[in-house]
Parts: sequence; C-alpha cells; structure tokens
Amino acid sequence: MGQGGGKDSRLRGNDNSRSKKLLDKNPAHRIASEVFEKENAKEERQSANNEKVSNVKYTKEEKSRINVRVEKFNPLNKIDLLNKINSDVKLLNDINVKKSEKVKDIYKPVRFNLYQNYPNPFNPITEISFDLPKSAYVSIKIYNALGELVKTLVNNEYKTEGAYTVKFDGTNFASGIYFYSLWVSTPSGETKDYKATRKMVLIK
Repeated sequence: MGQGGGKDSRLRGNDNSRSKKLLDKNPAHRIASEVFEKENAKEERQSANNEKVSNVKYTKEEKSRINVRVEKFNPLNKIDLLNKINSDVKLLNDINVKKSEKVKDIYKPVRFNLYQNYPNPFNPITEISFDLPKSAYVSIKIYNALGELVKTLVNNEYKTEGAYTVKFDGTNFASGIYFYSLWVSTPSGETKDYKATRKMVLIK
C-alpha cells in the first residue's frame, strides 16, 4: 500500500515537472511571468514607501467610523462608486492627518517626483503633489486633450526643498481628459532640468 502511494507521488511529481517545462517553453507564459515579477517588485517598492501608513494604529472610535462606512458601501452606479470611494478616502485622510504630522515633518524628498493627482477622476477639485529634493524654480501647467494650455497653476516660482501640493479647480472646464506637467529648473544648474506629465480625468 505504501509503495503504491510513493509511486503515485513520483508520477505526479514527474507530471508537474513536465508541465512546468512545457509552460516555460511557451512565449506567452514567459511574458506573463515577467509581467507578474515586475508587478510584484512594484508592489514591494510601494509597500516599502508606504510603510508609515501600515503602522498607523486606530482608536476604537476611529475603527467604528471606518466600519460604518464599509457596511454602507453599496454603490448604485459608476458615479456613485467614485463618490463613495472619494468620501471614504477623505474620511481616512481626516483620521490620519494628526497621526501623520510627525512623519510629514521629518520627510525629506530624495528625488524630483510628480505624483498622480487625487482624487482621479475628480469633480471639480483635485490635488497635485510633487517633491523637490533641492530648491528650484517650478512651473505646473494644465493642458486639454488637444495639447492646448488651459491653466497655469504655478509659474516659474522659486521653492525650497520639500513636498508640495497644489489644487486644480475644474469648475469652469468641460468633462474630459486633461494633462498636467511639472517643470523644474535648479538655479545652480548642478542637476538637469526635470519634466514630468501625467493624465487626469474630470467627470461632471
């Protein structure tokens, strides 16, 4: 009885080994594996960057407020879903603001960076954040889907190193896709000018 079980195990092991070899020879499987590996690496980096968020400890009252929102999360349509998501994230931000003050005080950017606006999609106001590892002249401009300049949020302003956030009000703009660009130029010219562009969606 025991010998038969061992033989079955060896057969299953051989089958698995053959299957793996066949999959490894398949181009689609190799591509998928590479994609998954890159996604896992990206998630690990994000997890490391957001470690301070995972360490937040909520009080009993705060947990109760969050649980109530979870229980009532039953969106009726896409717009309702977006509104509920934005509302829930705002609740967490309100709860975490005091908890994260000390973290913000000690945070020092190590590289130039333009973040995805939040919320996105938005209606009508969204926030655009960026990092400056050193003092620089900064410009932030908004473009429509045709590439036409529609708004200048920051116009070649001198800012010291730190993390910044600016707001964009789309009240007077039509629904659609927009792009926001960050230009950075250091006074000393010791680093190359930095430029980055991201997409955002205004839904009314």
